[in-house]
Amino acid sequence: HFDNNKQGFSYVDNAFRNTSQTDYADGAWIASGGFTGGALQVTTGGIDNATILAMSGGWQRDFALSIPTEVILSFRYKLIQTPDYEYDELSQVLVSVDHILYGKAPNDYVAQIRGNGNGGISETTGWQFFEVNLGILEAGSHTLTIGGYNDKKTT
Repeated sequence: HFDNNKQGFSYVDNAFRNTSQTDYADGAWIASGGFTGGALQVTTGGIDNATILAMSGGWQRDFALSIPTEVILSFRYKLIQTPDYEYDELSQVLVSVDHILYGKAPNDYVAQIRGNGNGGISETTGWQFFEVNLGILEAGSHTLTIGGYNDKKTT
């Protein structure tokens, strides 16, 4: 729950897929607009009409385990793609632990939306629940990152 603060998460640019477009991703904590209150938001693309490939940003938090532990990760998300994404442009919700991506099998992403043409309608997954068993994680420090990725934008 992010009703009062970021709960120890910090925003990072270029969180996924070896992206390097710092100017085209941003993160913000918002006090309302989440599933039941506050939320962590990632925005990619926008800002100009340049064609840009591969943008990402994410919210990251370190955690430690004192012994090897089976870990089940769950969270709620909503992916929204604005009307100006074309058929060859896609957006994804991504999650990684220790830089390993987890998704809905057989994919390495949680959710994906492909554009519907310039001037189409906004596309959204609506609020969704995602859960994955990460298996047994070793004792020690780990890093969780949750965020978004766009493969391309033109407007």
